[in-house]
Amino acid sequence: MREAPPDLGDVDVVTLLRDAWELLPISAEHLPWGFGAWHWRATEAGGRRWFVTADRLSRPGRQEELEATYGAAHELFDRGLAFVVPTVPSTAGPLTQRLGGYALSVTEWLEGERPTGELTGLGAEQTMTALAALHAEQPPSGIGVWNHALTDRADLEGLAKTSEQEWAGGPLSGEARAQVRAHLSRIPVWIARYDARVATALATREAWVATHGEPGTHNQIVTAQSRRWVDWESLRVAPRERDLTDLARTAGQIPGDVAADPELLEMFDLRWRLDEIATFSAWLRGPHTGTESDRVALGGLVEELTRPDWLPGDS
Repeated sequence: MREAPPDLGDVDVVTLLRDAWELLPISAEHLPWGFGAWHWRATEAGGRRWFVTADRLSRPGRQEELEATYGAAHELFDRGLAFVVPTVPSTAGPLTQRLGGYALSVTEWLEGERPTGELTGLGAEQTMTALAALHAEQPPSGIGVWNHALTDRADLEGLAKTSEQEWAGGPLSGEARAQVRAHLSRIPVWIARYDARVATALATREAWVATHGEPGTHNQIVTAQSRRWVDWESLRVAPRERDLTDLARTAGQIPGDVAADPELLEMFDLRWRLDEIATFSAWLRGPHTGTESDRVALGGLVEELTRPDWLPGDS
């Protein structure tokens, strides 16, 4: 997230790292990176640095889910998938520690470049090689199964009604409502197409594999030695197309010998689009103050409402 959480300060992070990981950081600096979780760079007196993530415990069982998922990623690393950046266990053993309403985790700090833009050229080749290795692995026992249910279907299906009323949660509410109203007719079409693709996917469950979920450039770091992948929170057993949409967005980046079903690629594109619309519309009709994160949410909402469809069809 672009802003630090109001109820979790730098001193809190430093204290937890000392108590639970027996690290000795002298500072923790919030990093305005990513979306959905919060991050810090913690620095020890000798200069060694660590990457700290705080995930909000938004529902019962969330910490246990994170613990199992990070454990599954660690197992993949132990098996030899060197591109995995594993979570560092706390002194007592768990990979996460609770602090207030958050679960904190730690990984090594990687010195390298955070690539931007589309996956092309060497980056696409290296990503495809890593995905082939990941997809060939027997899924670890702790890995969860991809949940095909839309994050907030009721909210999506209710947007026609909720957008009839004024949205007054903050300075960006009016623009968000106007954008939703302008594109309302497309949302039920996307939901119907998604449901049809899910039916196809569920019929192929025996072929599902371990997937990262978001292997785009935003979750990659290019070091002097190799390309490493972070943010394994989304690791799930799923159709392999879940990991191929970023590559498929750049024409010709999926090699011809890699099996990829165009309809399942569209399914995951639709899933992303619909979840983003539900999340950002709820965010912007609710209380907000116009922060950078709020503006990113508005930009994301507009992008998902207006970008072209994945495959030709009625819209």
